[in-house]
Amino acid sequence: MRKLKGKSHISGENYLYIPLEIYRRELNGMLLLSLIAVKRGWKVVIGGKRALFPLLDSFPEGVVLLKSVVPGEIDLQSRIRGFGHKVASIDAEGLLPSNGRSGVELRYSHETIKKADMLFFWGMDQFKQVEKYIPSVKSCGVITGSPIFDYWKALKRLNKKKKCPDKKTILIATSFPYPNHFINKEMSYSAVRDASGSGATEDHFKEIFLDGKLQNLIYPQFKGLAESIIKNNPEVKIILRPHPSENPEPWEALAKYENVEMSKSGEISPILLESDILFHFNSTTSIEAHYYGKNIITYIPEDLPIELSNRLNQYALKSSVISKNVEDLMEKIEASLKGLKLEVDLDLNTLVKDCFDQRVSSSSENILDELSKFGQISISRDFPSLVKIRFSPKALYSHLRLRLVWFAGWLDHLTGILSGKYSSQKDIFRYGKTKQGELPISELRQKVESLAEVLDIDSEEIGLKKLRNGLFKIEVTS
Repeated sequence: MRKLKGKSHISGENYLYIPLEIYRRELNGMLLLSLIAVKRGWKVVIGGKRALFPLLDSFPEGVVLLKSVVPGEIDLQSRIRGFGHKVASIDAEGLLPSNGRSGVELRYSHETIKKADMLFFWGMDQFKQVEKYIPSVKSCGVITGSPIFDYWKALKRLNKKKKCPDKKTILIATSFPYPNHFINKEMSYSAVRDASGSGATEDHFKEIFLDGKLQNLIYPQFKGLAESIIKNNPEVKIILRPHPSENPEPWEALAKYENVEMSKSGEISPILLESDILFHFNSTTSIEAHYYGKNIITYIPEDLPIELSNRLNQYALKSSVISKNVEDLMEKIEASLKGLKLEVDLDLNTLVKDCFDQRVSSSSENILDELSKFGQISISRDFPSLVKIRFSPKALYSHLRLRLVWFAGWLDHLTGILSGKYSSQKDIFRYGKTKQGELPISELRQKVESLAEVLDIDSEEIGLKKLRNGLFKIEVTS
């Protein structure tokens, strides 16, 4: 095992703060980055963004690694900088952003880029797409790869030690948050408006909401195709995996078939690794499946209008074999189950930097190399005690405010007293659990030990402390 002591790249204390939005998407990659960071001398605080953000004014100055710098959160960036922190970001959804100018302006703006100290990109293609519409990104943008991809590497390496399942498996990954959102059908549109910020134009929304029109068209067709796959392959294990933002109930109707297993929680990566075929529509999961060497099939109807066809992500298409009807789909699945490798035309090299680098942690190393250029960050605040953290007035106020919003949602839902404006907020905590849920320190410790093994790090030298629910500190033990 590599010992952590004596490997520090930093003299003194530097803090790295990592707020998470969706655990199943971000946690493992950011944990891997955290282990490399503490190996280099950083102290890391990682956890749900609702747990972390209210405490940033009391924590020592450091680097806050945001999962995005969307225009609608420009005030958040300003507050973070006002607390003396550096702002960096690696977009968790940056692998397959929406197409065109609207796709870029949903994730970045001139103002959010100006208020960022460093922005990291998965690969050359993502960077070039942003640079095309916002040239100023060159001032702080760096192509590094993503810790999420590092985790895919680690998982692939760990999976080589496991036996292949005896039964053939098809994973059906759904991606229809517009017509089938967990809260209601308006929620995805509201989320896009919030993320786009107050400066977004009507042309921006007209283009980006074509994604909703596309999903509304394909959603019922995809459900029918999913049922056909299930009924035509009774001896094959079928795993149905709804998108984290989707309502699982419409898909649960298909669980009546004996060969169907619903997967509504946890990460998708281990399921992908044990599957033979991925059936999807316009999903980032297709890129991960391609990296794992899986057969990938998508559905695109023959008569798709050009304005909707232009909303299809070209990388998701290139990673997949396209079926245009149910007969064609069944033929491709049958061939795949018989062992035929379905050939596709995707080059990962420009999509993800160092994707074939033998170092598991290459993206994380790249990011930390860049962060080290900040040098020793001047600190004027001590790290607060557990008592101060757990009884922080701002944290308590934040939780109380959410409770009041939740209460207003139920009141509006039952009485209509607020004209229905807040009724969707009655599900705010239930929806939050689909994104984050509980994170016991025992589960986090298991993840740390598993990743430490792949990284050849002595996990006994990793100190893990719970600060409050959903928030943890990671550092080298003395």
